[in-house]
Amino acid sequence: MTGTHPVTQEEVMAWLDGELPAPRAAEIAAHVAACADCGALADELQSVSRRVAGWTVEPPPSELQAGAHGAIGSIAVTPHRRSRHRPALLAAAVAATFAVAILGPLALRPMHRDGQANAISVGLPAATPVPDLVYHDSLRALGYVSAAKGSQSSLAPPPADQRMIARTVTMSLTTERFDDIRTALERATAAEDGSVVSLSSGGEPRRRTLRATVRVPAARLEAALAAFRALGVLKHESLATDDVTDRYRDLTIRISNARVEEQRLVELLKTRTGTVKDVLDVEREIARVRGEAERMTAEAEATRNRATFSLVTLEIAETYRAELMPAPGDLPVLTRLRNAFIDGLGAAELSVVGVALAVAQFGPTLVAWSLLLALPIWWTARRLRAFVERS
Repeated sequence: MTGTHPVTQEEVMAWLDGELPAPRAAEIAAHVAACADCGALADELQSVSRRVAGWTVEPPPSELQAGAHGAIGSIAVTPHRRSRHRPALLAAAVAATFAVAILGPLALRPMHRDGQANAISVGLPAATPVPDLVYHDSLRALGYVSAAKGSQSSLAPPPADQRMIARTVTMSLTTERFDDIRTALERATAAEDGSVVSLSSGGEPRRRTLRATVRVPAARLEAALAAFRALGVLKHESLATDDVTDRYRDLTIRISNARVEEQRLVELLKTRTGTVKDVLDVEREIARVRGEAERMTAEAEATRNRATFSLVTLEIAETYRAELMPAPGDLPVLTRLRNAFIDGLGAAELSVVGVALAVAQFGPTLVAWSLLLALPIWWTARRLRAFVERS
């Protein structure tokens, strides 16, 4: 019983049989006396016990006895002394069976009225434990990987005195040996057990550039940086750090808790039974918990890799050298002169057209204002001239 019922059906049965300690028996007796539902359940159980105690087992028919003796043949059966407790044990077993089968719905009515529903129905008997081999085969058929064997994460939180620092370095260099820079960079990276993450090159002749991102072990970062500095002339270098210790430790703890929850759900699915809906609910919860654990595991591994390996971004530019002769890929001199002359004609045409468009757009406005202001300006100028002559 859940919700407002602090005792279970099994505890009520144990209390009636006198199998509980005195303090717990007193608590259940007080609750049964105050709760109408539990009182009705206790009365029903006592009624079933009384009816079962009055049952008698009829002797088998004589034909059945004769057939049994004939099948046994000459096998000697050693007589045993009849136990005086056998009728009581038989009555208790029959009473428990009928109590579960008949009174299960009666015990469930208060739970449904309170809006509570058990994940596994108490009215159904517990399932027989499934052997491990059959159980794991059934999980694999459902698309699961057994949480008990092989799926535990190897991630562990770092020691308390060890910090996990993720380092990212940016370098800018110039080199005169740009044709060999890619090979030299790959050789220097491989010498420090690193790997090239990305690499791209571009630019104009004599102004080529290369951009690369490499990953090297954090323990060999300084040696790798020294090798990269030797590739050319260092122009700029920066280092950024990020302490990921707390983030990684939090992820490992959450993963461990998720694995424990998954294991408990798997054991529940393995040793218990219920309605189809209950089983499907447990399977969906297992899938959800497992998916969350796998997501956190991937995030923790990525965080650990950030501290285990450092990223170095390099920008390498070719040292510019002015030369009289055109560089490979440049246009001939006559072609460039022709293009310049044609570009000049185009610019002149655009300027003439622009002036003509400006005159056409603003000319009428200027003429109109000139006509309007001509008479006032003429009269004002005449008055000023007369004033000057009189003076």
